[in-house]
Amino acid sequence: MIIGLGTGRCGTLSLSRLLQKVGLQVPHELSPVVSWEDGSARNRLDLLNNLKLDGDIAFWYLNLVEEMNEMCDKIRFVCMQRDINETVHSYMKWTAGRNHWMNHLGYKWHKDYTWDQCYPKYNIDSKSEACRLYCEEYHSRSMGLQEDMENFKIFDVNDLNSKSGVKSIFDFLNIDVKVSEDSVDICCHQS
Repeated sequence: MIIGLGTGRCGTLSLSRLLQKVGLQVPHELSPVVSWEDGSARNRLDLLNNLKLDGDIAFWYLNLVEEMNEMCDKIRFVCMQRDINETVHSYMKWTAGRNHWMNHLGYKWHKDYTWDQCYPKYNIDSKSEACRLYCEEYHSRSMGLQEDMENFKIFDVNDLNSKSGVKSIFDFLNIDVKVSEDSVDICCHQS
């Protein structure tokens, strides 16, 4: 089982495409979405197993990593990471008119009942600073998981754009595929 994760806007979609290119069934943000506060590792694993998937990739798995690790013997966690400033900038463009990181009444930003529940909330006055706090917390928690777990590894978004980076991801996942320049042409979306 492969669980990919990262803050979002950090290469998770490209990781999904890379894994699908080598024949694995690892979608990106498989519906239904997972609540940041109330996600269930058992429900997600059951869903993935029932659909006969090789995994899933979504930012919301961070809170489920330890529980999933206890429930599944053969699970690998690939965490994509991107520079925080770049991630915040990308999120600000991507979420124009919406704010997933602050509780709000829907006057200044549109309510997004699907995606708002998927992110933690911060009691701060600035959307970009709330997003930054989310990214910093995500990076910090990911580093802790990588230190504590042999089957959790962080990869930089740029690893998706190089033969050696793609090979290191495949090696970590125990995927025996010859990496050619064609594997790298997926390229990470850097907006």
